[in-house]
Amino acid sequence: MDSAQQELMIALLSAIYSQGLLPKTTYMKAVNLVHFPLDSPPLFRYPASLAKEAGQV
Repeated sequence: MDSAQQELMIALLSAIYSQGLLPKTTYMKAVNLVHFPLDSPPLFRYPASLAKEAGQV
């Protein structure tokens, strides 16, 4: 995950947590997943094709 995406996800999680919509343990686990993502499919890692690849479809 890019640094900007990580910061955005953490900010969103923090906002949800501060509203009392997430328990602390869930919040901490979600933040850990943002920092250390599990193996995710390529679709989520690279959602947009490069211009060079786009012409090969």
